[in-house]
Amino acid sequence: MAALGFVFGITGMTFGLAGMAIAMSALAKLKELDTRITKLDSNL
Repeated sequence: MAALGFVFGITGMTFGLAGMAIAMSALAKLKELDTRITKLDSNL
């Protein structure tokens, strides 16, 4: 029973870290788009 909890804990942590990495890259992409849009606005 304890081993099962340990395995689930490790799996949960791995998914959590992966989710965080995905969120961070998505945020970076959004910021990139935002700066591009701002540049386009200033060009008009």
